[in-house]
Amino acid sequence: MERIAYLFVALTMVLASVYLVGSVTRTINDSMDNKETLIRNSNGNYWEPTTTNIQIAIDDLGTQGGSIWLPSGTFIITQTIQLDDNINLIGKGKSTIIKLGNNAETDLLKIHNSDNVVIRDIFFDGNEAGQSPPPHYGELGIVISGSSSYVTIQNCYFKDIVASHIDAQEGTSFITVDSCHFEGRREWSSTNAGYGGAIWFSGQNNVAKNNFIKDTYACGIVFEALPENPPASGIADGNIITGNICHGIHMENNVKSANVIISNNYLYDLGSDAYEISNARCWGINLEEGSIAANNVVDGVRSYAKGSYCLYGINGNTTIEGNTVQGCEIGIIRYHGNKSSKIIGNSISDMIKYGVYCGGYSDNTVVVGNTVENVGSHGIYLLNGRQNCIVTGNIVSNTGSHGIIEADTSDYNIITSNIARGETIHKSGSNTIKENNIEG
Repeated sequence: MERIAYLFVALTMVLASVYLVGSVTRTINDSMDNKETLIRNSNGNYWEPTTTNIQIAIDDLGTQGGSIWLPSGTFIITQTIQLDDNINLIGKGKSTIIKLGNNAETDLLKIHNSDNVVIRDIFFDGNEAGQSPPPHYGELGIVISGSSSYVTIQNCYFKDIVASHIDAQEGTSFITVDSCHFEGRREWSSTNAGYGGAIWFSGQNNVAKNNFIKDTYACGIVFEALPENPPASGIADGNIITGNICHGIHMENNVKSANVIISNNYLYDLGSDAYEISNARCWGINLEEGSIAANNVVDGVRSYAKGSYCLYGINGNTTIEGNTVQGCEIGIIRYHGNKSSKIIGNSISDMIKYGVYCGGYSDNTVVVGNTVENVGSHGIYLLNGRQNCIVTGNIVSNTGSHGIIEADTSDYNIITSNIARGETIHKSGSNTIKENNIEG
């Protein structure tokens, strides 16, 4: 009988395990069904699925880091979850919900001075309806700050975040946002005119790829860097952006946003009736110095009092190549900065005003091999005072005015080998070369 008792005790130890639950020990059956309903980490510990226990499970990993697996369920946040170095926080997709509590006035999750962090398969709900009324600029989704680097956010869902859904602040680097879904925005008014976006990068070497962004407040993806910091750099590739109140992919003006490659994105139906009262301008994509926009589609940016642009190149040394743009006020606008810029091989159609517009301080612009059709005014427009621009190999048709025009006081430009079907090509400068064009 004594031997049988020992065997029974041993068998019981195999079939059941004792795990720490906060400061309480708990025995659970050793079955995957039960484990999957609990918070667990790579130290082999388990906790009841409560919001407080998420942070306990993270802290239990210590400085070496590890993984935390969250079960399905809704976790109400009133205090920001903090992630440290080498942490993987993994949910079960849209069924794992981290939701901001009513009037919590805090961020959902923060990564500060931490490296090698992965967040995957979690639904972040900002509970906008439950927050204090605007103006109010807190309540971010995920905040990445300090010197944090090598952070990956993948296959997550963000909805109704009051401010930016992901905010990677100055000093951060190598942040990747991949295959996430962003949705929800406040209505614009003069009392809540804050400025945020689905993804806001303020550091270097950041990547946004294959994301779906719909109806987020103000912007879809933003790259910026303050003057005292190195230029922003990164990649936006393969994203779909629609319904944003203002800009699709934006680089902050008058700051050092540069060295960004924007490619293979699809942007459509941008803008909002409500934003029109701000007397603002909007654009699909804008570029700062040293950046490239290639092979994007921009289809529809609502026109406001100050204009709407499909692609907006600022401050020179930008390349806009192989894009398809339609349904704006101006297709491609080049403005500010006399460093050489290139507008090459784009398809531009259905503009209220101009196809390509080279405005103030945009000398040394190369406009080559573009197709422009169905525009309300000029196809390609060199504004007053432009010099050293090259316009060659373009095809322009069905414009409301000139096919190609060099305005008064512009000179020393080259306009050659263009086709203006049923249109005129006008030059003003006595030193401008205009030859081998087909017009009329």
